[in-house]
Amino acid sequence: MVYPRILSRIEDTKGNKVDFYTSNVTNNYRLTGCKNSRFFYTDPNNWYQQPSVKGLTDCSKQQTGESYIERIEFTNGKIEFDWTTREGINNSKKLSSIKIYNNYKLIKQYDFTYDYFVSTDNLDTNGIATWLGATNNNIFTHRLRLLNVTESLTNERYSFGYNSNYNLLILSRIIKRHSRQKQNY
Repeated sequence: MVYPRILSRIEDTKGNKVDFYTSNVTNNYRLTGCKNSRFFYTDPNNWYQQPSVKGLTDCSKQQTGESYIERIEFTNGKIEFDWTTREGINNSKKLSSIKIYNNYKLIKQYDFTYDYFVSTDNLDTNGIATWLGATNNNIFTHRLRLLNVTESLTNERYSFGYNSNYNLLILSRIIKRHSRQKQNY
């Protein structure tokens, strides 16, 4: 596997330096595509003895190397990035906070609050989750949703709203159906 080069330092002509520190690279498989086989075999003569298939088949995966920025250091200060485990992407993380220090005193802290869009589609994805090395099916059903960002020292909060009236997978079908109907006119 070829890893991308990661920026580690910026230095100007006067010798001022900014250093970047990242986590070790972890290798994980990511799903790159699947065909959806939501059909049932019908055979009135019972010639085929295949069971009904309801799920994702014919998938491909790719191994990726991931690294997360942990901190940036500069003259008399630094920025720290804290990460926590996330659902929805196997062995991946989400940014949980950013801390900014000036003269090594904390001057700002931004905390991120998340939840998930959760699909209730009934695709059978157990085999593919196992094939990817995932511990559960959340890679197919959960999509990260940022709820708010809070500046912890002042308690100033920025909140985000989402239209979550539709199931994630069903929404794509509604959009496709709607665009097909528009083309028929």
